[in-house]
Amino acid sequence: MQRYNETNKLIMTICNEIWFVRNKRCFKGIDVSDPVVSLSHAMQVVQQYNNSNEIVMQVHNQGCPVPTSNV
Repeated sequence: MQRYNETNKLIMTICNEIWFVRNKRCFKGIDVSDPVVSLSHAMQVVQQYNNSNEIVMQVHNQGCPVPTSNV
């Protein structure tokens, strides 16, 4: 099931990146000539999401440290 979720995240992120590149070309006149750059960016986004998700789960499991006040 984990592999299925990872594949779905990657496919959705690639689709989002394609949409983003399309918008750059249509509305800003910027042409991204190398599709490998877009694919690489999509993979970086998924990795950043996974890293952020791990941090959130650690904080959730351990509890968020609350500063104490001397007032």
